[in-house]
Amino acid sequence: FAGNPDRPGAVADMDSRSPLQNAEKIVDPVLIIHSTEDDRVPINHGERMAQRLHALGRPVETMWVPGEGHAMATPERFEAVADRMEHFLAQHLGGRVSRQ
Repeated sequence: FAGNPDRPGAVADMDSRSPLQNAEKIVDPVLIIHSTEDDRVPINHGERMAQRLHALGRPVETMWVPGEGHAMATPERFEAVADRMEHFLAQHLGGRVSRQ
C-alpha cells in the first residue's frame, strides 16, 4: 500500500513520507508500541524508529508486546497497552489515569 520500490521515483516518494526518514522533524514525546510477532510490520521497524529518535535526543518510550501479532487479540495484553497509553498521555498532556 505504501508504494512499489521497483517503480521509477517510488523510493524517493516513500522516503518523503517515511517516519524514519523524517524523524528529525519529531519534537514531541513518542510512545512506540509494537507486537513482537507482527507479521505485517516487523518489530525491527519499531526498534529502528526508537533508536533513531533516541540518537536524535528525542523523548521516546517503547513497549514491546510479546506473543501478539499486528492486532492485539488477547484482552489482557490489550488492557496493558491501553494502560500504558493512558499513563503516557496523562504524563505528557495532563489529566488523570483510571488505574495506578
